[in-house]
Amino acid sequence: MFIRNVMIYEAVFRLSAARILALAVAAAGGFLKREVPACGLDERALWRHSVAAAAETLGCVASIPLPPKTFTVALPHDLGKLVMNHFLSPADPEMIHRAQTEGGLDPLAAESQVLAVHHGEIGGIVAQHWKLADRIVKGILYHHDPGSGAAAVYDPV
Repeated sequence: MFIRNVMIYEAVFRLSAARILALAVAAAGGFLKREVPACGLDERALWRHSVAAAAETLGCVASIPLPPKTFTVALPHDLGKLVMNHFLSPADPEMIHRAQTEGGLDPLAAESQVLAVHHGEIGGIVAQHWKLADRIVKGILYHHDPGSGAAAVYDPV
């Protein structure tokens, strides 16, 4: 047991905790490839969106050196949608849709009105429960309002 712990410690030390976390998130991509009917997403749609968000994040600021956590936040930024898909009643997505079409609300405001919480907040709560780094929690929480969470996500150290 001691030898295995030393080997894990050495691997984390050599690769950095952020890179280990990025690898773990990438390996968990299978969850993002599921159908998310509560959010109107077919199979693999959430994965494609998450990868596109990560690529866009990297492409938009390519001239700025980014820490590995930036990509790590971009992949699971819609984690809250997976949680919503699992726990919402069948009527909830319809009420969210009506709040958008009849109430003229954007998707995030519609979620907040119907559920009293939106998927970014749900994802942030889950990430916090998993004891992920505060920067990652805030990145997920504020992905629709990057100005509020930008300082928390970008850390050049």
